[in-house]
Amino acid sequence: MISLDSDNINEFIELVNDLGFIPKIPVKIEELGNPEKVEAWKKEKHLKVFSVYNPQNELEHIDLMIENYIDFETAYINREVVSAKGIAISVISIDDLIKLKKRAGRKRDELDIKALLKIKEIKDEQR
Repeated sequence: MISLDSDNINEFIELVNDLGFIPKIPVKIEELGNPEKVEAWKKEKHLKVFSVYNPQNELEHIDLMIENYIDFETAYINREVVSAKGIAISVISIDDLIKLKKRAGRKRDELDIKALLKIKEIKDEQR
């Protein structure tokens, strides 16, 4: 989840290009920076998530919510910070991720919610 202002969207586009990822739908990644296009995708294609993936390994993908379905500032306050190879990375909290998954309502999200609830239960037991 990122703040959906134009600066962040442009940084996301640059990152996607740097990683060599491509959109799952047949558009150019740069079109994500065009608010009119994004609104058309929402209305015409009922698009909620803009997905990009690594064509060398399709399991590597990023889903970007194209609308803030939960308040970004609140989600940022609730975030968890994890470390990977010495780098601090902000990630959405489990509770906020569950809210987003419920909103999406796909079959895959239902499975993810079950797994996230189990992870949350284990984490709570460790406290």
